[in-house]
Amino acid sequence: MPRRAIEINQRITRSEDAGEVCDLVETCAAEFNHVNVATAFRKLLQQRGGRDGASRGRVEPALRTLEQAAVRTIEDFQSQQMANTLHAMAKARYRPADPGVLAALDWRAEAVAPTMNAQDVANTLWAYATMGRAPSAGVMRGLEGRAEAVAPTMNAQNVANTLWAYATMGRA
Repeated sequence: MPRRAIEINQRITRSEDAGEVCDLVETCAAEFNHVNVATAFRKLLQQRGGRDGASRGRVEPALRTLEQAAVRTIEDFQSQQMANTLHAMAKARYRPADPGVLAALDWRAEAVAPTMNAQDVANTLWAYATMGRAPSAGVMRGLEGRAEAVAPTMNAQNVANTLWAYATMGRA
């Protein structure tokens, strides 16, 4: 990863409130790579609604900017960035303003599903179920195939999340 991307990611990770993350998004989003986008989504969505004083008027535009950055960098997302981004969105009950964001994430999830580890598979399935949306047939085939392949490495939490997601999505 280029030095600048590492520096940006460290700044995002060390940010203590949503306002700091918003500042980084406002000033550096054009430089964000896929890792920066995933990290910023996770951090900002975790802090959204907190008591740090960052107003909704600042957070929501930053999230829209991150949506655009996600679409711009989607081809570089790997399994961990996919799983983390979808998981952060689901956990925060976040619905992207641009429906193209979820379409891009679905497209990329199908492409990277064969490379996912046990936690990525479990988190991705949990995210889809929590969002109340079924993955496309291609994504589901990829996740099911990968879940079978990584099943021996799943811990109890991975198994629980996967089974809960299947039950919630009405899958047998």
